[in-house]
Amino acid sequence: SILIDLKKPKDIKRLKNLVAVCDIVLENFRPGVLPRLGLGYNKLSKLNPKLVYCSISGFGQTGPNSEKGAFDVTVQGFSGLMSVTGEDGGDPIKCGVPVGDFCAGLYAAYTILARLLQARKTNQGAYIDCSMLGGLIGVSALQTSEFFGTGRAPKALGSAHPRNAPYQAYRGSDEYFIIAAGNDSLWTEVTAATGLKWLTKDPRFLTQLLRAKNQKVLSNILQKKFEKKTADYWLDEMDKRGVPCSAIN
Repeated sequence: SILIDLKKPKDIKRLKNLVAVCDIVLENFRPGVLPRLGLGYNKLSKLNPKLVYCSISGFGQTGPNSEKGAFDVTVQGFSGLMSVTGEDGGDPIKCGVPVGDFCAGLYAAYTILARLLQARKTNQGAYIDCSMLGGLIGVSALQTSEFFGTGRAPKALGSAHPRNAPYQAYRGSDEYFIIAAGNDSLWTEVTAATGLKWLTKDPRFLTQLLRAKNQKVLSNILQKKFEKKTADYWLDEMDKRGVPCSAIN
């Protein structure tokens, strides 16, 4: 580790000497801080044209929110992620882990390495503007595609899925468990396990999209069956039939 005081010209010179021979600069100062100190990409890339320079921030380097401070929970709220987390009509709930922080780091690592490979081939580096907001919008692909494709804002669905069913948590006689019947053949196995094969002929549930559209009705039908036996019983039954399932650990 090397400690640099950005207010000391001698330390700035040491930093620039290091940049001249390194591959990557990664920083998460507030936007505009390093360029004001003469340490932005435009200046440092002149010392090292192959440099891959990545700036991580909450809301990106430009735009009306670029100078806002950011922590994981605030960006979860701003991105819309919290609006689809939890139960429909419930209080705002953040994800249980700091996905805004981790997604930004993962996107940064991926894009840095991709550009580094390119720089080694072309001798030309790049500047990467990686925001927590952009990362969360990126991983919210099901919901963002629905919004930009239809103009409808998606809603919270609890443990359910916007385009798939049955694909959620159900309550056994003792505790909750999860099943994910993500295609027609798995759906058929669920109906066989529950003794509800007639559901495969019901016009409301003939396709994956129809089951998703009518999933509240479907969930109520299945729940009445599931609550008659334990979660372990259903997990064992689903495992035998190859239906993806899990306890809630």
